[in-house]
Amino acid sequence: MNEILDFSIAEALRELVAGNLSSVELTTAALSRIERTEPILHAYAAVAAEAALSAARMADDELRHGLCRGPLHGIPVGVKDVVCTRNLPTEAGSAVLKGVQPNFDATVVERLRHGGAVLVGKTVTSEFAFGPRIIPTRNAWAQDRTPSGSSSGSAVSVAARSCFAAVATDTAGSLRSPAGVNGVVGLKPTFGRVSTWGVIPMSPSLDHVGPIARTVADCAAAYSVIAGFDQRDPCSIEGDVPLPCLENVRLDGLRVGVERTHLPGPTTHPLALNAAVEAAAVLQQLGAAVVEVKIPELEWVDPSLLTIKTAEASAGHSARLVTDAANYQQRTRVMLQAGAMIPAVRHVQAQQARKLVTDAVRETFRRHRLDALLGPGWGPPSSMSDDASVPFTHPLRSSAVNLTGMPAVNVPCGFTEDGVPLGGIELWGRPRGEGMILRIAAVYERVGRWHRRVPPIAQEAG
Repeated sequence: MNEILDFSIAEALRELVAGNLSSVELTTAALSRIERTEPILHAYAAVAAEAALSAARMADDELRHGLCRGPLHGIPVGVKDVVCTRNLPTEAGSAVLKGVQPNFDATVVERLRHGGAVLVGKTVTSEFAFGPRIIPTRNAWAQDRTPSGSSSGSAVSVAARSCFAAVATDTAGSLRSPAGVNGVVGLKPTFGRVSTWGVIPMSPSLDHVGPIARTVADCAAAYSVIAGFDQRDPCSIEGDVPLPCLENVRLDGLRVGVERTHLPGPTTHPLALNAAVEAAAVLQQLGAAVVEVKIPELEWVDPSLLTIKTAEASAGHSARLVTDAANYQQRTRVMLQAGAMIPAVRHVQAQQARKLVTDAVRETFRRHRLDALLGPGWGPPSSMSDDASVPFTHPLRSSAVNLTGMPAVNVPCGFTEDGVPLGGIELWGRPRGEGMILRIAAVYERVGRWHRRVPPIAQEAG
């Protein structure tokens, strides 16, 4: 029965529409997988079993009457616990919001429900997507390795096959990083492409909402459902968001940039660097022109992003820090208090550096006529410490796309000798260029076929 959890979203939907499978069966299998793996993985902050089965029955009834709402109709999904939901608590991984249950859905949840998706639960986040985790989430491939953050639960749940896709957030790589170290696909869209209304903010000018899924096509399907203009979000941008066609894609004539000097951070893992080099060779063999570029302005990414992120997070929590400081975890509280001491002039300088980075990256795309820019992912997951929040080496300059607002996708690129993901490779795109980077990613995915590997814990769960 649980082999249906290995279906892609398109395969599952095809079986649902044909009547060979019901959403109730699919949802029951997902809930069973959660029950078996959750004592070990701790990917969920809350599970909505009864509500999920009710939604599944409704999805089945609609299909019997010829109504299919879209690519996620009847498909079990998860939502990060910083995204407001009317039928489940939204605690943002913090005692500060313990027991808080909104009476409304965030825009992305509205769109999931309207699209017929079945919400099985809220996935674990670091505290306010900023600090340590209260719940000790484990990597889906090796429970002694970090799942990364802050969207830990979203990536782990998808990798463990307890949902088919999950909503996550990305302020400095916190969607793409967990996706990379858990061997799944993570898409950070163009800033404003997916509404943040109803999502607890961390750094409003850097926050992005996007999907995590097992395959590029699954990620594209989820993205097509949650994306689009929202008048309640002042940063939302207009424009259609069609589901990109990923079949029979060829790379002939496409130009992919490679930045080997300034894009890798000083602590980028050697295996991540090697994976990016190998990926460039694969894309070239498949017909793409690989273009060497240099963007020295990327050196400004780390200091400017840290200043902006910390200052904006501190401003957003200033009132709560006065009334409820004791309920924050110490590390979170200290970082937020430090943000309050950032001088205004330093924040202005960081925004000026942000513009320099943005202009330089966009000019590089224009000058070299690039369709995408290829870079390293996060490298293999490091060992976990007892507090489940150990940091690990990563290419922080991947956060450049949070500064520029340009889209990026992390795609699996292989495994280490001891069987853990290499952390993926990244493809950056032009503004609103999600379709292009997803097409390139889909071609790369078909060569490696890394998405077909299943974590041992999912195999053992049956």
